[in-house]
Amino acid sequence: MSVTDALATGVPVVLAPDDGIEAVFEEGACITNEVKKGDWLDQFVENTVKMLKNEYYGGGINWSDAWSQGGKDWAKPYTFKAQCDSFLKMLEVLI
Repeated sequence: MSVTDALATGVPVVLAPDDGIEAVFEEGACITNEVKKGDWLDQFVENTVKMLKNEYYGGGINWSDAWSQGGKDWAKPYTFKAQCDSFLKMLEVLI
């Protein structure tokens, strides 16, 4: 499943900053702290588990639900229907 597909279906996505990918998905995904080379996997897994258990940010908010809705909102313009509607509008202009 791609990151966009996961966001569109409401699956909370956790990303670690790497090669600028966080800039693309920062409005819909949970971006963890940068992980250091070498032990990155353990850090990333720990951050992911914390996020899904609502321990990453704290504050009594159900963060996995919040990130789920945020991902859906981020992905709305990229759904199949939205892309078809955009394509049909472009065809109307051309025809």
